[in-house]
Amino acid sequence: MSWPDFWTQTNWKTLCLQPLSKLVCRIASRRRLAFQEASWLKVAEGCLPVCVIGNIVVGGSGKTPFILALVKAAQMQGLKLGIVSRGYGGKSKQWPQRVYADSDPNLVGDEPVMLARALQQFHIPIAVAPKRQQAVELLSQQTDCDWIISDDGLQHYQMSRVCEIVLVDGARGFGNGHCLPAGPLREPIEKLKQVDALVVNGEDQKKILTNLETGSDGQALLPKLTGTMQLIPIRLVNVVDETQTLPIDELANLPVNAMAGIGNPERFFETLVQLGAQVSPHPFADHHAYSFSDLKPFAGLRQDKEKVTNLDSINNALIMTEKDAVKCRSIAQQLSVKHWWYLQVESEVDSAILTHIFNKMAQAPRWQRREI
Repeated sequence: MSWPDFWTQTNWKTLCLQPLSKLVCRIASRRRLAFQEASWLKVAEGCLPVCVIGNIVVGGSGKTPFILALVKAAQMQGLKLGIVSRGYGGKSKQWPQRVYADSDPNLVGDEPVMLARALQQFHIPIAVAPKRQQAVELLSQQTDCDWIISDDGLQHYQMSRVCEIVLVDGARGFGNGHCLPAGPLREPIEKLKQVDALVVNGEDQKKILTNLETGSDGQALLPKLTGTMQLIPIRLVNVVDETQTLPIDELANLPVNAMAGIGNPERFFETLVQLGAQVSPHPFADHHAYSFSDLKPFAGLRQDKEKVTNLDSINNALIMTEKDAVKCRSIAQQLSVKHWWYLQVESEVDSAILTHIFNKMAQAPRWQRREI
């Protein structure tokens, strides 16, 4: 989601909202403490251990590409992982349920379907449920996974976990450091001292880590392990026909429409600019459910070639994220468009982070929640 301006600074709006912000922080801290102290909160017998990949701010931080990198690294080590998610935006009335590459994102959520499509060659089992522990139980009963990744769910304390990894957008960081609604934090920033690792997504990690080394009260806020992740643009993939791809250098000096319904759409637009494109941005809310009327304005461009071989052959191509393509594909097929593309990216993650996760999960008993 796009942040309001006062989330990146402290002004009169911030001060007016601080009483509510302090209440949110207090409630979040109490929930965390109750989770830590709850001797009754145990994983149901036979459940697999869980590693949570989450964040403490609202909006995107790069969890999905991190999870893709983690799963692929696990495959190289001979490990088989499962993935659970809330299925945000999904309108199904039946939970929990499995997610496949051809699942309807309107029923199970866009991000789980994107993960299923991206990982279908590895046959990774994915399950979704608003109560994530139900999805964990489903995969534990139906699969032979070694352990489970939770896509988000850091504040979902009904789900036990062995490992917690926090991601943060290197460009936006933790904003003004206040909890909602005065700032972007879901819980106090002191939570970072309790997690396994902090991963900064992007090139501005030095400033973020330096600020956390001192903190507002002079005390360090860093967890024991910190690392970085970089998103690397790989290619352009046609939304309707994924067998058609183009090198990213086709974007150089090309006027394009860019569309993004993600946590930080400005980051996506800036990436296209850095690749040389002349961008007309069209931001949407995170997890936006695209309608025919949303997308039809992008369909009235040239599409006179049976097979697209060059972006320059089409005026004002539409470029979107891979997550958006999952939801736009059916409409693109109805409109018979050939000039809609998504930018495929891969992530490079510090090896120390991946090693820590593998070691921590290897030591976890099959049904033991994390002792914090």
